Amino acid sequence: MSKKNKTEYIKKLSKKFTEIGDKDKTKIRILSHRDWGVVISLFFIIVVLVIAVHIYLFIQIGEGIFSVKQQGEDSSKKLDIEKLERTTASFDEQEKEFNRILGEKPNISDPSI
Repeated sequence: MSKKNKTEYIKKLSKKFTEIGDKDKTKIRILSHRDWGVVISLFFIIVVLVIAVHIYLFIQIGEGIFSVKQQGEDSSKKLDIEKLERTTASFDEQEKEFNRILGEKPNISDPSI
């Protein structure tokens, strides 16, 4: 196929694509069926692409690419009792302070006096 034939073929092919669903060759009238056809076609193309991506991710997850590796017992950390007691003690102090403040009557001065 020569270069001239290729360009003519491409022009004919592009002309056919522009004529699909287009009954108004002059593009003067507003054709809602053409516009809705374009919108619905794009919608279905996007739906097919989304489904393809979901299937790809499903397969990748099934192969274990996104799986979490379990660590052995040797790498686990031991619980530090002293840190735990300090943490619970600070929460106990906060609770006592909250209960003390809750029981007190607020000291509000009257601005009208």
